[in-house]
Amino acid sequence: MKKILVMISLLVINVIFAYQVIGEEQAIILQGIIKDKDRYNAEKADINYKVYYDVDEKNKTVKRLYLENMKNNETINDSTEYAIIENYINPLDNKKYIKAVGKPANPSLELLVIGEKNILSSRSTLGYIVLTEMKRIK
Repeated sequence: MKKILVMISLLVINVIFAYQVIGEEQAIILQGIIKDKDRYNAEKADINYKVYYDVDEKNKTVKRLYLENMKNNETINDSTEYAIIENYINPLDNKKYIKAVGKPANPSLELLVIGEKNILSSRSTLGYIVLTEMKRIK
């Protein structure tokens, strides 16, 4: 009887640690080219995507599966992988957050912060930065 209970509890743990997250871009906060060390040329992009991620907390990975363009229903496949670097409860709002870092392209770098209600993304490459806020819809 004990062996059966252990197997069932292990299955439940695996289900909890692997799940899908969907974010809908609300705003591109900043998209621009850094010209000087303290100045930048900011542009606001007119893009609306749903972004699908698989989160596997057990293996400490996040994978971006695809982006869905909400204007023309075009789907863009993606296989960007992120390493979870921190999984914590914020003491200010008592909510769970996941921080992950990945390389969507060479030489760029992206930092994801996945919360219960929002997903924040910061992508940068040589002199170029994009900050995106997404509303988490799943």
